[in-house]
Formats: sequence, structure tokens, C-alpha cells
Amino acid sequence: MSARAPRRRVVGPVLGLVVAIAALVAGCGLQNDDAPRDIEAADAPNLAQQTPGTQASSGGSVRLYFLDQQSSGQPSRLHPTAREVAPSPKAVFEALVAGLTVTEQSSRLRTAIPSGLRLVTDPVQTGAIVTLDLDESIFLVSGVPLVDSIAQIVFTMSALPRVEGVQLLVNGQRQEWPTGDGSGTSDPLTEFDYPERNPTSQPDYPSAPAPGTVAPTSEPDTTTAPTTTTSVPDTTSVPAAGATAPTTTADAPPSS
Repeated sequence: MSARAPRRRVVGPVLGLVVAIAALVAGCGLQNDDAPRDIEAADAPNLAQQTPGTQASSGGSVRLYFLDQQSSGQPSRLHPTAREVAPSPKAVFEALVAGLTVTEQSSRLRTAIPSGLRLVTDPVQTGAIVTLDLDESIFLVSGVPLVDSIAQIVFTMSALPRVEGVQLLVNGQRQEWPTGDGSGTSDPLTEFDYPERNPTSQPDYPSAPAPGTVAPTSEPDTTTAPTTTTSVPDTTSVPAAGATAPTTTADAPPSS
């Protein structure tokens, strides 16, 4: 009986394959353990910034205020539009100055803010007041357009969380700004300084009559013009009932 040839054991290639698979599994994430253990901070995923199927975004929905078309003799009303912009005073201000989108232009919105307007320094928020330091470009408009542009800025900033007013400076200096009623102030401006441009305000309507009353209506004049009547005297005498109308008889001549 012939002796069997000894089998050769293949160790090196198999061991290398096992090591490669283990390294691949380790690189795919955390390994499963038989018992709970602490995870190193460097290996922990940032779950607060990750949502399945989505990616974190630095933007958010904010409101920018532009102007509706002006009616004859009436101040323009502000019109809010939603934009995906970071909800910070600087980002919102820059988006407002950048102007209208094509869609907003097709809706016949407009802006009174000069296109070259910029911030001299970054906005500063103190409590509920945001301070914006503008350059001289704000004075490229005057009169009603200046009031419209300031109202746009004030309403847009006031739409941000925890903002109730805006202090406007020019090159670090306080200015007197026109308000909606024609007066001026250097104090922080609020939405209440421009009530006639507020998109939620309604025009004045005639007061409705109280219940049970009838509103007065215009009626045609039914007054009859006076007429002149001429009285014609009645020359015909009508005898009374039972009376005989008098007759006239001629006297007979005397007989001879």
C-alpha cells in the first residue's frame, strides 16, 4: 500500500484575505460589539446635523418686502415675498438690496432701494433693535422714494425673530429719517412709523348704518310748480229748488 502524499496547507493567501475583509468592514462604520461600550468622540457621528435623506442647509425662509404698483394719489403698499436666505440681518439686507427675481418682476412688484446701497459695517443687534450702518447711496433717492426704501428696510428687518426696530446710520452717524406722516426722527424706526404702507392695513370705508336704520337715499323732487288759475265769474243764476224763475211780461195797451 502506497503512502499518501502530504497535503500542502495554504495559510498565507487565506490569512491575507481575512485581514483585507476585516479592514473593509472596519472602514464602513462602527463595529458590532457583544456588550455596550463607550464610543470615542472622534468616531461618533454628528447626529444633530444629519437627517436621513437630507442634507443640512444654512438657509431658511425669510420675508423680504417690496412694493406693489402705486395707485394714483395713494402711497405704495408693501408686499412680502418668501426667500430661502439665512435669517441674519446681514444676509437678509443683502438679499433685499439685490432686488427682485424674475418671478417677482412678473408679479409687477418693484423696489425703491438704490441698487448700489451697501453696509459700511456689519449689523449689530442690541436687544430688539438692529443697527444698520449704510453708505451715502441711500441718498440717491429722496422724497416719496426715500420713504418707500426706508419702509422696505424696516419691515424686512422687523420680520426677523426678536427684532422690533431698526436704527439707521450713515457712515456711523445718526440721521433724521422721514416717516409716513411726513415728520422726521433719528430714533429707531418701527413698522408703526409707516402704517399706510403696511400690507395688512385696509383702506377707509364709509361706516355701515346701525341695525334697523335705513340709509338715506336720494329721491327725485316731487314738488309741483305753482300754477296761476283765473277765476271766471258765473253769470248764470240757478233758481232754488221749488222756486219759479221770474218772467217779464209786457203791459197791454189800454182799451179805448
